[in-house]
Amino acid sequence: MPVQRRHGAVQPGWKWGPFTLRVPLYHTRVEVPELLQGFLVAGATGLALVPLLTGQFGLNFEEAVACIVLLSLLVCSSFVVFGEPFAPGWVTPALPLVLSVVLATGADGAPVYATSTQRFQLMTAVSLNFAVILFFMGFTGLGKKFVKWLPATFKAGIVMGAALAAVYRVFLAEGEAFDVQPVSTLVALGLCLLLTFSLPVQRYKQKYRWLAFLASLGLLPGFLGAAIVGPLVGELEYEIQTGILIPPLFDLWSKASPFGIGWPSLQLFVETVPLALMGYVILFGDLITGVEVLKSATPSRPDEKIDINLTRSHLALGMRNVLMALFAPFFLAAPPTFPIWNQP
Repeated sequence: MPVQRRHGAVQPGWKWGPFTLRVPLYHTRVEVPELLQGFLVAGATGLALVPLLTGQFGLNFEEAVACIVLLSLLVCSSFVVFGEPFAPGWVTPALPLVLSVVLATGADGAPVYATSTQRFQLMTAVSLNFAVILFFMGFTGLGKKFVKWLPATFKAGIVMGAALAAVYRVFLAEGEAFDVQPVSTLVALGLCLLLTFSLPVQRYKQKYRWLAFLASLGLLPGFLGAAIVGPLVGELEYEIQTGILIPPLFDLWSKASPFGIGWPSLQLFVETVPLALMGYVILFGDLITGVEVLKSATPSRPDEKIDINLTRSHLALGMRNVLMALFAPFFLAAPPTFPIWNQP
């Protein structure tokens, strides 16, 4: 039987240092909406890295899946091992910055980082630099103090800027992707916006349980809507194969881990400091957005007290990025992105 949370208390767990370990099925029960989103939405999001890992980093399909498995374990560790109230994911706006460095060319037009070994070493260097920044801001308490000091108008600007940046990225900066699948994209966005923000839908949720359940699935209805409409309008096609894939972790280790390919040079660590700093600036905006969303939702959820501790968040992020750098280097794939609540 799962441990029951007292009304108005923090979700139970085992404390270890500033963190809280919550064992699935004991400290937390199974929630169907979260389970479905974890399998389908998070799985689809993680597998989106496969073309990048195979095309730009020299992994085969099986090795790319092994890398994603390790990254997914680090994602799950955020709220299971560290007790963070933020659901983790990518700092997506920073991905173009990272790829511009990874795929950079010199004056002669030749790639600066021509081999997969060099590119994984770059990812290792920038991830470890990022972790050092997080540990410094966490241990000194500067990260937490800076968020508290920041005026409300600045916080509002960051939250609004995050939304505008996402719109810009999808429709302008990376507009080619939208041009390829306009109908599927609009269906997914429309369903997500309708189920999340429509006032009539919010009222009907109180009357119809099926609608309340559908809305509780988060992004999943939008994904499924696009998956159904896409083939009908010729924007998507499926090639489904069955089988059992055992992730080749040793092969990934030999191709990506610094223990297998060698450690980055001191020069590479120095060169990637600006990229790590830019990553932290973007991450800081995500942290502020998550905190403000949680605070705004608190009056509607008096059953649970959310323990927001940005010092703990910095330390947890630093530890996760160190592990990522050592075993599955891919910078900016393991920070927080949005808040998560336990079910009442």
